[in-house]
Amino acid sequence: MAIVKAVEKEIKSHEYVYSSLSYILSPENKNGDEKCFQSTTLNCFGSGADDFSKQFFMVRDAFNKDKNILAHHYIQSFSPNEKISPALAHKIGVELAQKVATGFQVVIATHVDREHIHNHIIINSVNMETGLKWKGNADTLKNMRNESDKLCKENCLTVIEQPSEDFAV
Repeated sequence: MAIVKAVEKEIKSHEYVYSSLSYILSPENKNGDEKCFQSTTLNCFGSGADDFSKQFFMVRDAFNKDKNILAHHYIQSFSPNEKISPALAHKIGVELAQKVATGFQVVIATHVDREHIHNHIIINSVNMETGLKWKGNADTLKNMRNESDKLCKENCLTVIEQPSEDFAV
């Protein structure tokens, strides 16, 4: 089973876009243990936070929308009781991003440094095809949770009937 939640601190500065991407892409945690199992990008290329944050900026700037919220950060956490491999968790995270963030630049990173496997999903605030802003609201989160549940069921994983914050990241 998985829960999907938005990270509460909004990404409103260029520095925070970069530091958020750096954090999720970092291969090790503060203790030197493996943290990031795998990362994938959608609609952007390069090899790190600097490349991705610059590309996010270029899209926002092209549509004159480089203000307010610059990116959105979500976490998809799998229960520590769920028998899921890091590879399957990553596959589900990428599929979730593909389904809900069509036309947006996205970085997905699967972390294995906690008792539960979890995906970090950072979405640029502006759609590179339409120039429309991402709506980071309750309806969007509900849609992401529904899509996550569908993907879990397709992969023979359980689904939380009443989501809670039982295993925070």
